[in-house]
Amino acid sequence: MTIFLHYLKRHAREPIGIAIYIIAPIVFLFFTTVINEAAFDAGIEAANELPGVIGEVAGAAAEAVVNAFQLEGGSLNTSINAFMSMIMFQLMGSLIVIDVLFRDLRKDMRWRLAAAPVKQIKLVVGNFKGAFIFAMVSGLLIILFNVLLGGYMFTPWVVFATLILVALMSQLLGVLMFFLFNRMAVANTVAVIFVWSMALIQGLMFQVPLPDAVERFGQYHTPLAWAMRAIMSSGGTEAQEVLGAFNVLGISFAGEMSDTLRNMGFLAAFVAVLAVAVVIASHIRGRKLS
Repeated sequence: MTIFLHYLKRHAREPIGIAIYIIAPIVFLFFTTVINEAAFDAGIEAANELPGVIGEVAGAAAEAVVNAFQLEGGSLNTSINAFMSMIMFQLMGSLIVIDVLFRDLRKDMRWRLAAAPVKQIKLVVGNFKGAFIFAMVSGLLIILFNVLLGGYMFTPWVVFATLILVALMSQLLGVLMFFLFNRMAVANTVAVIFVWSMALIQGLMFQVPLPDAVERFGQYHTPLAWAMRAIMSSGGTEAQEVLGAFNVLGISFAGEMSDTLRNMGFLAAFVAVLAVAVVIASHIRGRKLS
């Protein structure tokens, strides 16, 4: 418990953790919400300025599109940005685990910790637990910020369960990178490539022309896609109608609760595979940690 609390407090004070988990996603969510709302208002105003009947029809159509994204008193546009931001930055959280583990167990600090009457594997586990709790708290803050900005909530238990799975995946990925690589720069690079390659082939954040097979793989068959689809498919009938009618960044996230459960199952299976990989890697590298 002492080791866990030490790492939890440490993660809560580390600038990199605060930047990745809290500041960056909140800033991203705030600005994307403000920009999108301004774009909606500008579109309605521009439509209304068209002459005569054309302006009336265009203005009414533009307002109908904007209103379609307002569900049960919440903005679907805001919630999409919120949960996309939450998942992406949760995945980037593996860098925090990597940073602390390498500083403690591979750099100058390792001599002092090696002399302590504690197996070093316990330090790895304590770091993992502390980072996981910090990740969960930061994720809940993003969810709260989504509510404060008037975002739609989808199905709450699905959002929370997906957050747990993504946080576990991120921390396990960080620990695995620590076991697999001797240099922190290499571990960080591989972790970053893993996360951003998923965003790239899925078409989130930015659009890049890719073969159809690659795009489909990215949109349906990566941990990032599973997490996004688990949440997006859990909304009510109205939400699914809107998601089906309007593609988000060129991607349709419409689905049913069965799609949510299937994608959560894929996520859980991937987390289990990562956990097994971490255990195997820890045994292989055991002599260097004991």
